[in-house]
This record gives sequence, structure tokens and C-alpha cells, in this order.
Amino acid sequence: MFENILAFSIEFVVQTVFLTVGLWIMIKIQKLDYNFLGLLGSAALASGLETILDTTLDHFFGIYLSSSISTPIVGTVLYVCIVKVTRADSVDVVFTIAVGYALMFGMNLWLLGSLMGDLRPSARDDLEGENDAIEMGVESQAATETNETLALVQATNKAQGRPAPASTDPASKPKEPGAAELTREIAKIFSLKGVIQSANKPMATIYTGVKTYTIAVGETLSMETAKGKTPVRCEGVGENLVVLTVAGERVTLFLW
Repeated sequence: MFENILAFSIEFVVQTVFLTVGLWIMIKIQKLDYNFLGLLGSAALASGLETILDTTLDHFFGIYLSSSISTPIVGTVLYVCIVKVTRADSVDVVFTIAVGYALMFGMNLWLLGSLMGDLRPSARDDLEGENDAIEMGVESQAATETNETLALVQATNKAQGRPAPASTDPASKPKEPGAAELTREIAKIFSLKGVIQSANKPMATIYTGVKTYTIAVGETLSMETAKGKTPVRCEGVGENLVVLTVAGERVTLFLW
């Protein structure tokens, strides 16, 4: 409950500040008379009313229909407030509100981009991925050759009556008991920074404690962690969560 109140409070303050700045810029450009406290109160009233209406109507009509209902109401209230504050003509007031909201939308995009960070995959990550693939191919080929040699030696020893040598296949060695604990320790450092919903290729932004990666469903990346390089596969992306396989262990991260 406290987290929801805190989230709504932060959203209200940020939207109020952005809307106040957008309206103030347009009023200054048009050289209209205004009262700053009245302008701030108008922006706060519009932002608070929009937050309350969207939160209430979302449960009944969904996000798109609720926006269609709340936008005309909030726009009408803000129009009346700006008319009272500036005493300007209707055309000037409508122009001020429309461009002010456009400026607020641009500020929201800038804030969202700043919080998500750089989503572009770097050439270094691609090169590291290619090197890892080459190393895995070399190790696989070496293991195949070793197994073929071992089979030949075993057949020769059997024909000569000698005991077969012990297997040197790494896969036959017992796994270390602390591997699962190490994986869970690494996963605790991971955090979900954002989700990109798409019908074709949903993606998630993951912070490993060292570096931020963007990974799509079905994709496997070798990510840098505090414990070193770790293979991470994205199994699924939801509205506010992502399911990963970290070094063979299933992990679910939530967007708080």
C-alpha cells in the first residue's frame, strides 16, 4: 500500500512540474499576464485529477478507453483554470494548453530515456559473443576427439586383455554442490529496469550489477557479473516481469 502511494505521489509531483514548465514557456512566449501560484495550482489540479481518473477508470474500462474519458475532463478543467489565471482569449488559452502538453510529453520521454539508459547493443558485446561461440566450438571439437581416442584405446585394451582407462569426459564429472547456490547469489544482484512489449519480439532490460543488457525472448547472452561471465537466456517477458535461465537455474525478476 505504501509503495503505491509513494509511486502515485512521485508521478503527481513530476507531472505537475513538467506541466507547469510547459505552460510557463508558452505563456512567456505569448507574453500573457499570469500569476505563478495560480499557474502552479492549475497544473497541480490537472495532474492530480488526471492521475485519479486514470487510476479509477483503468479498472473498469482499460487504459485506452479510460484515457479517452479522462482527457476531455482534465482538458476542460485546465482550460477554465488558465482562463482565470491569464485572462487571455480562448484561442491563446487552447494553444497554450495544447503546446504545453506536447512539451510535457517530450519531457516525459526524456526522463524515461534517462532512466532506461543506452539500449543500443555495442559492437564489443557482439565480438565477445562471437569469441564465446568460437571457444565453445573449439571445446566441443576437442571433447569429441578425446572421446573418439578414448573409445579407440578401450577397444585396443579390450582386445589385448588390459583394463579400460578411466573416462576423461568433463560431462561425466560430478557437478560441484555449490553451483546452484552460486547461481542464486548472482541472480540476487540482477534487477529488471524495463520491459518492451512487442507482438514479434518482446525484450527486457537487465542490470547485472556491473552492466546493463537488453535481451529478447529466446536469446542467450554472456553477461558480465560480479562473479564473472555468466550465460543468461530469456525465457519469457510479461507486463512487469521477465523469466530468465541463469547458468541453468530459472530466475524470475519483477519490475518494481
